Amino acid sequence: MKKQELLTDNCIWLRGQAAMVEGAIELLNGLPEMQSVLDVSALAEAQNTDLLEGRIVVSGTVSFMILYLDKMGEPVSFDARCDFKHSIPNSDAAPGMNALSRVRTGEISCQPQGSRSAAMRCEIKLDVFAWQSVQNEILDPNMLEDGLEARVQTKKLTRLISGRSAKSFVRSEVRISQNMPPAQNILLARGHVSLASATPEEGKIALEGEMKVFIIYQSRDSNAPLQFFSETLPFGEIVSEDATRPGSDVFADASLERLDVELMSLDSDTASVSAVIGLNTYCCQTSEVQLVADMYSADMDCELKSVSLNTAGRRRIDSQKKIIRQTLAVPDTFPEISRVIYASSRADITETSCMQDAYKISGIIYYSIIASTSDFGFKRLRINMPFETELSAAGVHPDMSIDTEALCESTSVEGSGKELESKVCIDAVTNERQSSVISAVSDVALTPSEQKTKSGIVVYYADGEHTLWEIAKQFRVRGGRLGGDADEIAQKGTRITLIR
Repeated sequence: MKKQELLTDNCIWLRGQAAMVEGAIELLNGLPEMQSVLDVSALAEAQNTDLLEGRIVVSGTVSFMILYLDKMGEPVSFDARCDFKHSIPNSDAAPGMNALSRVRTGEISCQPQGSRSAAMRCEIKLDVFAWQSVQNEILDPNMLEDGLEARVQTKKLTRLISGRSAKSFVRSEVRISQNMPPAQNILLARGHVSLASATPEEGKIALEGEMKVFIIYQSRDSNAPLQFFSETLPFGEIVSEDATRPGSDVFADASLERLDVELMSLDSDTASVSAVIGLNTYCCQTSEVQLVADMYSADMDCELKSVSLNTAGRRRIDSQKKIIRQTLAVPDTFPEISRVIYASSRADITETSCMQDAYKISGIIYYSIIASTSDFGFKRLRINMPFETELSAAGVHPDMSIDTEALCESTSVEGSGKELESKVCIDAVTNERQSSVISAVSDVALTPSEQKTKSGIVVYYADGEHTLWEIAKQFRVRGGRLGGDADEIAQKGTRITLIR
């Protein structure tokens, strides 16, 4: 029997693989001794992804920015870098596979160890997509031998035409508002990026998005030495891709890998922002293919060989903003708060559940608050609060497999004493992960049957557990189908007349 060749991908989807980056840092000569840590931010960059037999190895760098108070109570900041290498066991991993990866930072801590050193600890979460093209041979349903009854199905197969990583370099200027005190120096900057669109064009993919930058600076006003402001900057990038055409199925993700903010000059109210954004782009192709899912013969015994066809893809479902309001209780061990200077937050999604045209997310919001106290000066307060919210999204249904990532676009914390009120605007980005395994008959061996099928009429009463195709195959009915959908389960008690 004639066969047809079919190209598919063996794919590995991994999301949120957790690892810890730990190390000790020493203050550089010239920096004053450390009294307490006020805040710390971190960005991570995946530099290499290696596929080995049974495991995936991702290596990269985490960049820290630490803000602390010296012995005189003055704010000081410095940068540090730490390399990481993390191995992920995976039975499907093999040398020669292509791979793209992305790394995100989670919870960060910095504990002083004496006056000139500190212990750093940063949770990182790795997203990895690996794939390898596989050539398959399956039976051609249009070229089968006479006497064979075939269950022919039309299936959609999605495969990756190409995937690549790119960098977008952003340079811009931000101006401190005139109603804020002038800056003496930048102390700490953090940020995140969100991708708004990925548009396929002839030979390229056009990406557009925005970068949110949060900046803490030391002001020239001695009565208000710590100040904070934020700015939203647009970015765009054209990624060359020969296989892309208008209307192609494309997907992309973005992450902020490096960020540097400096004052233009000592007397300037303008800061220079330099950033590196990591981009991963995917171009997929979906086609319909006819394949033999099952077969039998009325006169011969059939020994079937099957092959598993993998199909995988991703698509953007939804991106929307939602306000989360919470009441934060200040721990008894923390002094009463006089005023909140600055607050940032990070949302970690722990569960996503689909409903009809909606989905629910739940997780934890991690707050980092710098506040002034009446007796202890500036202090850092960290509070973790669970949250849950529901978002509407047309087309979502309970059987979908989706991933949601929530970025905290803005954070406002107000109040004093032992109770604070927070308002966090989260930007929830939701993607559908499409993956399935389809079985197709690749070969058949025919041998004379010891049980001869006699012509005649058989009356069969359905048990409510078998499809029409399964019934036809059991009784070796010539002509295959009994009418109706072959995958339909015959209702219990239904009388079926079989002619063989």
